[in-house]
Amino acid sequence: MLNGIGGTNQWSTEIQSVLRETSGDAARPETRDVYLSHECRMERLPFSTGALGSGENIFQHEKPWEFVVYAAGDETRQLSTGDVTLAPDLGAGGVPEMMLPSYVDLTGKADSKAFCPERSIQPMSLDDALSRLRNNALKLRETFLHVSWRGGNAQYELFCPCRYINFPPSEQQENHYIQPISGYVLYPFDQNTHMLSYVACAMNAEGKRIIEFCCKRYLSIPGWMKMYGEDVKVKADALASLPVLVSQFDGMIKVEGDFNIYTYI
Repeated sequence: MLNGIGGTNQWSTEIQSVLRETSGDAARPETRDVYLSHECRMERLPFSTGALGSGENIFQHEKPWEFVVYAAGDETRQLSTGDVTLAPDLGAGGVPEMMLPSYVDLTGKADSKAFCPERSIQPMSLDDALSRLRNNALKLRETFLHVSWRGGNAQYELFCPCRYINFPPSEQQENHYIQPISGYVLYPFDQNTHMLSYVACAMNAEGKRIIEFCCKRYLSIPGWMKMYGEDVKVKADALASLPVLVSQFDGMIKVEGDFNIYTYI
């Protein structure tokens, strides 16, 4: 994935995940692939003559943030993975208890382009995957996850590497399941909003499947305390006016769909 096209610096990353969105009617479907980069750091470029050039430091000491970039059609957006953000100015409305992460539009200034040709895959059965896992014979770096579901008027397909896989040990023969997880991925909250997420999937011997996304959102300090610290309500009330929000991957969303793990041929 080539990033920074049109700017004074470019950088290349791997593609962390791909979300395929298909909308419209069956006769005239419209498909868009959304490519997510790996995590990057805010840097300077000591040997560049561009805007970030000069100096002796590489990391931006005043902005030591991590970010990701994603390309959706002709649009390029940047999402910060920071744990704390300032609340928007809502005037008399005060600080919101919850806020979805905002993005920086890089379109036309520092575009990203994915180079990701279609490839044939080899799906893996539950029995095969479980046998390889129990024998420590599964090459995790070569194992990927495909998730499909429908939301609203669109069909979604997610392609991503398995970061790790839960499974029962060999001595528990009565247990028969696999539970892969991956992240970061993008969850399509609506047509114009993608949330940084983790995805986890579970399958048992009967073929039952559970698919759940764990999405990042920002909570105000009192909002966070209300959800996770009921015994500190007095402190929550005292901090209600602070214009600060903290992030949590606690936006849990289940979807009805299908998944399988696979390798590329």
